[in-house]
Amino acid sequence: MAKSTTARGKTPAATAARGKAPAATDSTTPRGWAAAPRTVRQAVWLMLAGAVATFIWGIYQVVVTLGFRSALADYYVKVDHIAKSKAISDASHASLLPIIFQVIVAAALWVLMARFNRDGHGWARIVATVFFLIWSYTTYGTFSQLSGNWIGPGNLVIDLLIWAIGCAALASLWRADSSAYFRPLMPAAANSAAAGPGTASKPAAGSKPATAAKPATTAKPATTAKPAAGSKSRPAAKNRRLPARDRGRCNGSATWPHPP
Repeated sequence: MAKSTTARGKTPAATAARGKAPAATDSTTPRGWAAAPRTVRQAVWLMLAGAVATFIWGIYQVVVTLGFRSALADYYVKVDHIAKSKAISDASHASLLPIIFQVIVAAALWVLMARFNRDGHGWARIVATVFFLIWSYTTYGTFSQLSGNWIGPGNLVIDLLIWAIGCAALASLWRADSSAYFRPLMPAAANSAAAGPGTASKPAAGSKPATAAKPATTAKPATTAKPAAGSKSRPAAKNRRLPARDRGRCNGSATWPHPP
């Protein structure tokens, strides 16, 4: 039966047999679309939809600026509270460059946030949240423009559409599955250090654990040499009391070694 091999043609068992542990994943390495969970992929699609909605907002502004100058002048009078002549002059000389610049920058931010969040960068999720808060404040300011003509409600509808897309994208980014994807991975050495000094590292699969060295055996005491065959060993001379007639010879000592 054929064995499953890795991308380089080496089986995991062969790698483990050599005693090589798998390389630790770097926390800064992008993980890409294939490894992203479903919630992150949903957020990426929503961010791309936000870029499309931004282009729709730009088209609306261009149409109003070029085709409805009189309505735009009335809008300036009611919203900005300026004179009619000043409003007509502003509407007549309105430039498209600021609108085009805003659309390009906003759409580029949508695309960049989609890409960085897709790759699993944690800072991109925080930056996207800050951008959403800024847009929420901008959308809230649009409610004050409803006192004008139909231009104000049109702006509000598109702003609310973009706000809803951003809210749905953030809801997907801050789900539990997404948080696990954005969480940085610690190398193996950091994991063992965080686990504490009391935990022992597990050996790699296929490698035999090292056996503890046996304690050195204590040396046996030297035995006395046995006498050669045929030789008679004499017992050590023991001190014993001398007879009374020989006590004077020993200068008064009561004992004398027995001659061999």
